[in-house]
Formats: sequence, structure tokens, C-alpha cells
Amino acid sequence: MIVLDTDHLSTLQFDETEDAARLKERLSRVDPGEVATTIITVAAIVRAYGATLLSANLSDFGRIPGLQVEDWLQE
Repeated sequence: MIVLDTDHLSTLQFDETEDAARLKERLSRVDPGEVATTIITVAAIVRAYGATLLSANLSDFGRIPGLQVEDWLQE
């Protein structure tokens, strides 16, 4: 299994960079079912960019100061 950290996951957001191309090429050789990231990595990216995290787990993520979280599965 390959687990992407914040740096590697963030790199994939910038398709035009040489680093992103190199990372995508290497990841293309790995079974997609073997590539993962952690929720801590996702929460870190959301906070760093001032973004909103979509999650059904409002009770846990709602305890993180400064984290914007919404559940779009609910009406």
C-alpha cells in the first residue's frame, strides 16, 4: 500500500508542474486500490487552504478549531 502525505497529495493539485507529472507517472504503476491517504492529511489540507470539508462525521470534525465542515448528505 502507498499512503500519500500532505505534500504529495497537494502536489497532485497542480497538474502543470514537473513534480505532479513525475508523481502521477509513478502512481500509474501502482494498483489504484493500493493508493490511500489519511484523514489527518485531508483535514490538514482543508485547514491550510481555508476550505470546507464535506463529511457525515460532524461530531468529530466539529471539534477541530478553525475547521469548516459540512454534511451535504443531509437536507
